[in-house]
Amino acid sequence: MVLGIAYSADVPLLRWKRFPVLAATCILAVRAVIVQLGFFSHARLTLAKEGGVGVAQWVPPEGRSLGLFFGTGFMVLFSVAIALFKDLPDIEGDKKAGIRTLSVVLGQKVVFGVCVGLLAAAYAAATAVGATCCTWWWSKAVTMGSHLGLGVLLLARSRKVDIDSADSLYAFYMFIWKLFYAEYMLLPFIR
Repeated sequence: MVLGIAYSADVPLLRWKRFPVLAATCILAVRAVIVQLGFFSHARLTLAKEGGVGVAQWVPPEGRSLGLFFGTGFMVLFSVAIALFKDLPDIEGDKKAGIRTLSVVLGQKVVFGVCVGLLAAAYAAATAVGATCCTWWWSKAVTMGSHLGLGVLLLARSRKVDIDSADSLYAFYMFIWKLFYAEYMLLPFIR
């Protein structure tokens, strides 16, 4: 909540979304780390209370941390891409306001390519995790198949984006968010 207020509140020393590094840090901290650890902590502590397991067992038993570590790593890549991509549709407004985002400094085409590359790397890593780390056949099948399919869909959609069109960039940005939330449905299958 504190980071959300710092990110959005239009008061002196806040509204961190005006500052590219602070904005990216907020997005990364919340989406990639705090949410993952928060959900994991809640589940572990709830199970500990119901099963009589002590709070000291917050750390998962050996071999059962794959979902947590994978989810955090995957969401780090996604969060960096989202933080960079969010500035692409409004590059003209940022230029006029004197906000030197990475998109303004490096150009839309470069940042777009970096974002798609990060997301493709996340899906390639997820497919590799499915092939090498998942224990059960159904886990391997779901993890590999879904991530490979979503990665191919991402690349196909990225080729249709008109980088000179704010509307086209915004539509793709919203598609990235859909992919991000789809991952929450897939995380339980990584075992």
